Amino acid sequence: EDDVFLDVGSGCGRCVLGAAYLHSWSRCVGVEVLPELHEVAVGAYDRALALPEGQRPHSPCEFLVGDAFGERQPWSV
Repeated sequence: EDDVFLDVGSGCGRCVLGAAYLHSWSRCVGVEVLPELHEVAVGAYDRALALPEGQRPHSPCEFLVGDAFGERQPWSV
């Protein structure tokens, strides 16, 4: 399936990672305007991927920096 979880204003990525653990999406995408929070989310995802098999997220995640209300959105779903 092509079901995508999209979190606009994803902050440190908790909802995106939670969705990736709870459901098998084709992908989970988080968009955050603050680069500092984006970096926290990327670090959390990297740590989740380093966990042993069976403890990793069920869905791939992508974290983007961007303004959801700007002229050009940074994602394509």
